[in-house]
Amino acid sequence: MDKINKTINALPSIDWQEVQTRYVQNPSLGRQIISMFIASIDEELASIRALLDKKEYSTMTRAVHKLYGASSYACTPRIKYLLQTLENHLKEDKHGYLDPLMCRLEEQAQAVQEKFIENKEKN
Repeated sequence: MDKINKTINALPSIDWQEVQTRYVQNPSLGRQIISMFIASIDEELASIRALLDKKEYSTMTRAVHKLYGASSYACTPRIKYLLQTLENHLKEDKHGYLDPLMCRLEEQAQAVQEKFIENKEKN
């Protein structure tokens, strides 16, 4: 987990430069996508947590992969990295790391929500 924490700390919660680059033609679309991502992430993580609790690893892998794609569009590199790591651990049957990774994901979801609100208040 030390390597994971070090990597996470080097990444922004929301990569606003990537938002500007990716959505240069329509900046409001970038904010909308992040907003929709934030609106759904708690529910998505709760579903993934329930799959973990039931040890439904195959279904969990698919749900994690889907959320990983959404995190890419939402320009949330910390969450994206954690989801990629979680998916890799699922595929490699490293189930002992899943709960700590889920905890970090839940923390980062909260951080993204706070950063989005903070940015919204500035603009």
